[in-house]
Amino acid sequence: MLCSIFFLTMSFNAQDRVYLLDGQRLDGLVTEINEEYITLLANSVTQQIRVNAIVLIEFRNGRTEVFNEAPKDVFVLNSKRPHNTSEKDKIAWQNECYINTLALFNADLSLYYEYRLRAKPLGLGVLCTYNFNHYATLPNVFIGILSNGKKRYDAGAFINFYTGGLNPKHKLYYGLIMKYTAFDFTAVIEDSIYSNNTVSVLVSYEETSASQLSFLFNLGSHHNIADNLFIKSSFAFGFFRLKGVYKEQLNYVLRNPETGEAATYSLLPKASIGLCVGLKF
Repeated sequence: MLCSIFFLTMSFNAQDRVYLLDGQRLDGLVTEINEEYITLLANSVTQQIRVNAIVLIEFRNGRTEVFNEAPKDVFVLNSKRPHNTSEKDKIAWQNECYINTLALFNADLSLYYEYRLRAKPLGLGVLCTYNFNHYATLPNVFIGILSNGKKRYDAGAFINFYTGGLNPKHKLYYGLIMKYTAFDFTAVIEDSIYSNNTVSVLVSYEETSASQLSFLFNLGSHHNIADNLFIKSSFAFGFFRLKGVYKEQLNYVLRNPETGEAATYSLLPKASIGLCVGLKF
């Protein structure tokens, strides 16, 4: 009885194996082979497979017959889906560091780190910027119009969504940036003093620190120029909210020149451009 079960099991497991060019492996019984197709019986279902789609057949008696040469980057598995290791190698670069070269013209040292997910065209990153200017310039106009306005640094986080697949040489992307900007300025404080039916104004100056918290929508392109070298461009635009002394001072500076009435801005636009050079590792 045991011998019968053993030979029955061996007979059941002994099958022909058909390896296809797309990476599939089909097990069954090859019942016919001709110049155009083979016939395979598997799980009581008969199917015909074209010869030009077959790499080789490994018969149950150990004999092998080769029909076509498999692509170098395809490995046959017992699966419905092919496994392509070269595609995995193409997206092996997971870390990117880059510097914004345009920011250097504003005395900004602006660095970015981005982690690229393997399985999805998605990048998560952080940024930091230190400014060497003594005074804020045009790119930081809403700081520069204050008295002695000086940007100190940026810190932020971002997410990028890439189009065109996992690893084309050139691709577009879009994303979101949250950026914190710290700066200093001199606050101009005016106090009215009433004496003998006259009003005089006492002006004082106070060194003040403030910040902007901005939210930006980002558009750009990414171009690989070597295995571990790339160029990335970006244009971001959005807004930031005014608060505290910064809000008071900026609205005073932007007051109506005819009436002298202070402005009432709570949100102001913010934009940035970048042309970055970076490395993958």
